[in-house]
Formats: sequence, C-alpha cells, structure tokens
Amino acid sequence: MSLFAKLLQLHSDEHRRLEDFHTEIVAHVLASDSELTLRWLRKLGVTELHEADEIAVSTQQEFQPIERLHSFGSKPDITIRVRKESHVEAVFIESKVGSEESQGQLSKYIDQLRALLGVDQRSLVFITRDYEPKENLSDEIVRFLPARWSDFYHFLCTVESPSDAIRELLKFMQENNMSQSNRFTAIELLALTNHHRARSLMDASMWENAGKKFAKVCGA
Repeated sequence: MSLFAKLLQLHSDEHRRLEDFHTEIVAHVLASDSELTLRWLRKLGVTELHEADEIAVSTQQEFQPIERLHSFGSKPDITIRVRKESHVEAVFIESKVGSEESQGQLSKYIDQLRALLGVDQRSLVFITRDYEPKENLSDEIVRFLPARWSDFYHFLCTVESPSDAIRELLKFMQENNMSQSNRFTAIELLALTNHHRARSLMDASMWENAGKKFAKVCGA
C-alpha cells in the first residue's frame, strides 16, 4: 500500500476525500518541478512554451462571483499560471475521480477565465478517471481540453529518476484505478478476435453434454 493510501485512511470519509486528496498530491508534484509541469502542459496542448520565467501552482484558489452572471464564487481544483517575460498563461484544472460535474460548473470556470485580467492565454482542463465525454466548450478566448488521469499516470512513468513523491503518487494512482487507459493491448485484441470462436466451442461442448444427459434421463 502506498504512503498516500495509508494517509487517506486516516480520514473518516475516504471516498469523499479521495478527489481532494489526490488533487493536493498532484499539485505538490507539479509545484516541485516546473520543468515537469511545463512538459505536461505541452503534452496536453495547453502551451507551446519550452521554458518559463515563473510557474505558480495553487489549489482551491477562490474567485469571486462575476456580477450578473453568478451568485457564488468558484474554486478550481488546480490553478496554474505560467509567465515568460510579459506573456502570461492561466490554466484551470478541474478533476473528477468517481464524481460528476456539478451543473454549469465548467461553464462557470470558462466565465472566470474570460474575466481574468493581464492574461494572454486561457485554458480549462477537465481531467477524469473515468470516461466522461463533454461537448467542446472552447471559444476564441478560452480553450477547453478534456484529459484522463491514466494519461497523466503514463506521462509520469516516463520521468527519469522520479522523486519519492512521484513514485508514491504512481502507486496511489494504481491503487485507485487511475492507471488504466482505454487502449487495448495486443493480447486483449487477440482475445477479442478469438472470442466468437471460443464462445462457439463452449456452446457446442456444453450443449452436446447436456443433450446426452437429457437423452439418458428420458430414455431416448
């Protein structure tokens, strides 16, 4: 069991807290390695920058409600700001691990991103453990990018000389079903290819034996 899984068990309601707990771990890993963060953002298609003067990662940053649009403020799971000289990019990351989007939640984040001042590029990343299709919310101001935690897991697997935090995070993601992608392996494809033949053989064998027993019982 990973260290993070043991720590999670200390909470009374681990299922409800899993999402927030995982968010804090990921944010810590990203905040500890700016180069890693920038590489991941490039892989997502969020940025084209190969270097930055400053990368700030925060969690649950509170944004005030926009007048005439929202009654309440919002707190994206992770907020990342990337600065290269005078160029500034803002990224909101909303994570779902077993839960669903609240009504209008993503649209609200889009509105908040549009309202940010002093920002040249704005992106919203919706990253989930399970497959959760969403309509494209991108417009001329904000880019919307869906992603899966399994892709982040495989991205971390490519890190050379990973830190202890990354190794524990990888274990934690495995334990909570965040490492499995929807890509079929060669063995799985072969199994699917031969499924019909195997099913036919099983049916023939079972019905042949059942038929013999039926005939014996009925005296046919």
